[in-house]
Amino acid sequence: MIASWAWEANFKQVVDISSILYAEKALFELSDRGSLVTLRPGRFMTMLAFDHPKGDFIFGTADADKPQGRIPPNYIGAIAAVIFGEDIKKHDDLVYELNEDVVNPT
Repeated sequence: MIASWAWEANFKQVVDISSILYAEKALFELSDRGSLVTLRPGRFMTMLAFDHPKGDFIFGTADADKPQGRIPPNYIGAIAAVIFGEDIKKHDDLVYELNEDVVNPT
């Protein structure tokens, strides 16, 4: 894992951007690791550019009656930049769910 190489090179903090819980769990279980901040994005708003809305609906794989969170990718980068600019202890081992707009597709 790239994160383990960073910690071996004496990096103090890794910011992981992932929506896959298994990868995050494996990072948390590493021994002798530094701080791990996880950014867990919802659906990317940019995906709408590839799956154009048809009339008044969007095709998706989530249940129609469940809210869906969406976030622009540039917001994720901006949030990571803020985390890197602040004290490591402020974000030590935190997980941030990233959703800007939550919509119900029905």
